[in-house]
Amino acid sequence: GDHRDLHLSIRRQRQMCIRDRLEALAPNYDLIVIDTLIAGLSGRADENSNTAMGSIANDLAAIARRSNAAICLLHHTSKGTSDDIFHTIRGASALRGAYDVGMLLERRKGEREALLHVEGKDIEGGSF
Repeated sequence: GDHRDLHLSIRRQRQMCIRDRLEALAPNYDLIVIDTLIAGLSGRADENSNTAMGSIANDLAAIARRSNAAICLLHHTSKGTSDDIFHTIRGASALRGAYDVGMLLERRKGEREALLHVEGKDIEGGSF
């Protein structure tokens, strides 16, 4: 399946499927941070493909449910602008549809402070 397109490079000169590694490690942690989505992709998965990103998001959600761990996936925004800040998330819209809580940190060029935007399925969103 598409989960084989998601890999993590290991120093010992071999590739290990990140899904299998997460499956094994997740029960030992409360929080897993994947920094960044693009760094974790092998290059064969297209971040603009709803099918590929949906499959990855579904795999991560299943691992989180089975292990009772929270998975935080870091991803970048595009350079474009939108009335809805969450529309600037780079790539496929399947990512936005898959998360329970989305947080987007917005810092404008030249500014020291940032604005945290939050949206979620079971929470009231806002900006802080």
